[in-house]
Amino acid sequence: MENKTILIVEDDGILAVQLRNMLIELGYSVPEPMATGEEAIAAVAAVAAVAAVRPDLILPDLILMDIQLAGEMDGITAAGRICSVADIPIVFLTGFSQDPLLQRAKTIAPYGYLIKPVSLRELTATIEIAFYKHSLDRQLKEINNELCLAQVELNAARARYFDLYDMAPVGYCTLSEKGLIGEANLTATALLGVARGALIKQPLTRFIHPDDKDIWYQHRKQLIETGELQECELRMLKNDGTVFWTHLATSATHGTAFWTHLATSAAHGAVGEPSVYSTVMSDITTRRRAEELLRASNELFSLFFRHSPIYIYIKEVTPNQSIVLQASDNFGQMIGIPGCEMVGKAMTELFPHDFAA
Repeated sequence: MENKTILIVEDDGILAVQLRNMLIELGYSVPEPMATGEEAIAAVAAVAAVAAVRPDLILPDLILMDIQLAGEMDGITAAGRICSVADIPIVFLTGFSQDPLLQRAKTIAPYGYLIKPVSLRELTATIEIAFYKHSLDRQLKEINNELCLAQVELNAARARYFDLYDMAPVGYCTLSEKGLIGEANLTATALLGVARGALIKQPLTRFIHPDDKDIWYQHRKQLIETGELQECELRMLKNDGTVFWTHLATSATHGTAFWTHLATSAAHGAVGEPSVYSTVMSDITTRRRAEELLRASNELFSLFFRHSPIYIYIKEVTPNQSIVLQASDNFGQMIGIPGCEMVGKAMTELFPHDFAA
């Protein structure tokens, strides 16, 4: 048996000595009994206060506490104050099985009761059970503390995840196999101009421009057939009807399918069909507008270049020769070759050597 220490708090001197002798016989270490609650509180509090720096001072492993003690403080009050400063199991002693104080004693959550006079058999069983229950309680507290710590870490990780998810510069959403939106981050709701709650269970096609729905259907078809990453660009509609360009990226793993920046991969269910899609939406409206402006500018420049009233050409100069990249059509009047046919030819093929250089 591990050498445990049991403190007796009992104002009946004869009973205290009897209990001490029985406990010593059972192999426990038992200091001199104490007669009052105040004395017991002071002794435990003094050791608890310096236990971290005085390993030679040892708190009792269990306290046998008489419910009705001499003095101003009863055993219940004393036990409550001791438990507030140290994790020590309490076993109450009482002379009456119907002691009215027993109901109040329950608030301390004692580890047992002994009715005087106490037999060795009852004492042995009650103390062993008290130690066992206290050991289980400590294990449960440790497990609970670990679970609480894990929950705190989980909550922190979840908060970081949702911050990254919701505040991402691209929209994320999930789609069911029928194309209904299941989840969406804040960026996606902002792109579509719809509150998150109102967006759930809405069909994605509601937000796709009517002229671009075939692109969406073809994209989805290829995703299901190949299970490979798909990408597409199409026009979508905000809730107020505003048109914007999106590039979509979608993967079917546990839910997704939304379009703006679309890169799509399929995750198949039990029957080989993707059950949920996850899609990344990127607003490319600015880029598409810039491309349209550049295209229009190039067309205007080309039109001016071809029909210019003066002779214009652009050439690429290399160490060995100069190649025509573009030329106005009126060169046909000068050299008999229209500008479109001059493209790709060396200057020396078209003009005298002195001019070609």
